[in-house]
Amino acid sequence: MTELDLKQIYVAPGKADLKFDVVSSIKNISPLEWNQLAGCSAAMMEWEYFYILEQSNCIGWERRFNPFYITVSSRKDGLIGIAPLFERDDAAYEFGISGLITEVAKVSQIPFDRGLVGTIPFTPVPAYNFLLRENDDKKALIRAVLKYIDYICEIFGFLSARFYFVDNDLADAYDLFFDHGYVQLVTNHYLWSNRYRSFDEFLAFMNAKKRRNVKRELKKLALEDVSIEFLKGTEADAAIFDQMYGLYLRTWKKYMPIGIRPFLNRKFFSLLKPFFSERCLFTVAKRGGCDELGMAIFFHKDNRLFGRYWGAYEDVPFVHFAACYYYPMMYAIEKGIKYFDPGFGGLHKKLRGFQSVSTYHYIKFFGPDRHVGYMSLENVLDRWGCC
Repeated sequence: MTELDLKQIYVAPGKADLKFDVVSSIKNISPLEWNQLAGCSAAMMEWEYFYILEQSNCIGWERRFNPFYITVSSRKDGLIGIAPLFERDDAAYEFGISGLITEVAKVSQIPFDRGLVGTIPFTPVPAYNFLLRENDDKKALIRAVLKYIDYICEIFGFLSARFYFVDNDLADAYDLFFDHGYVQLVTNHYLWSNRYRSFDEFLAFMNAKKRRNVKRELKKLALEDVSIEFLKGTEADAAIFDQMYGLYLRTWKKYMPIGIRPFLNRKFFSLLKPFFSERCLFTVAKRGGCDELGMAIFFHKDNRLFGRYWGAYEDVPFVHFAACYYYPMMYAIEKGIKYFDPGFGGLHKKLRGFQSVSTYHYIKFFGPDRHVGYMSLENVLDRWGCC
């Protein structure tokens, strides 16, 4: 990775009052100013979440996810925009189009995986956004940010800029990305939209087969005296967060290949308690009201609920579906939450009422051989059967 000084100032053409800067740690950005810009964004775009990732060393030089936050200020109003980016020299664990950039680098024999990445690390949900002041011309600011990213990539020698799982605001800015030379890639994601007054009303909208299956699964759990309880993060003690870490590890070891280091660590979960508990919600599965079977953690802000991590002490049929899908749906209906994102992957979600939606990613290549990157990208996509 580059050893150049990260402090760079650039005035966008036609925007003489704008100042751009690169900040290498979130500790150097005011939490209040950051969160004022993140007001309408997802919970994981708030200052505290990136702070926890940094302080737990889940991101940083050693994890090859080096913070590279671009800030935009004006002389009159101070901080008006932030683009949370990360400097990377590989493309490992970039979800959504897994292995794509690594494959492009292999095919082209050019290290296009060395570049800037806009993402919420290890969080493959469509929630990444530029944090921009609400009353400004957002399109003009996005253009300025993209132009500055071009500038940064040129002076640092980065060979690509890529954005994963962008929020609707950026997905709607397709023309701006296209005008700046980005390719848009589309993948599928599952989402549940709440328009119901009760869980029974939701079931009534499902086809008969799916409705019978859901009722059968919930009935089976009731017959085995399995219950699902909710626990707000603000009411959970530190031991609950540590317990969630242990369950996260159990799930990791069950499904991930041996030798791959877990993305998150115990310190990450411990810091959720003091810094992010008001965004956290747990479902706790118990047998007989006392024996814990498993637990899931969710992040909630305003109209969006995100399912993040799940773990179980024993494999009991349908407990996962109840704790991670059905009961969070009930919670969303009760609280008037509009969208529930259950997390990445899983065709089984479609069988339980989630709808497949399009998710967008953007990639741009730089350097004298950038045309080779686009040709290699097209080659890889054709080989993968993508459009």
